[in-house]
Amino acid sequence: RQVEGVRVRWLISEKNGATRYAMRVFEVDPGRTIPLHNHWQEQEMYVLEGTGTISDGERKWELSPNTVIFVPPDEPHEIHNTGSGVLCFICVIPLKK
Repeated sequence: RQVEGVRVRWLISEKNGATRYAMRVFEVDPGRTIPLHNHWQEQEMYVLEGTGTISDGERKWELSPNTVIFVPPDEPHEIHNTGSGVLCFICVIPLKK
């Protein structure tokens, strides 16, 4: 679903011939949040620029450039941009077979 102030660009997907993983880039505007959610697949993320937090709804961790994040399958998570610039990160997910 579309979230205001959040852009997703698919870099690699089935459209490029990928059969196991997809790679996306997220851009989250200052003050914006990707709301708490969960899904069947794990996620691997790498922060390129900006600052923010990731939370599981109870605990919170700081994000900054070069931060690496692993989100297990079905784990609730939300991402919030706490900085004055865009929070940009790569997100890799497995594709359904």
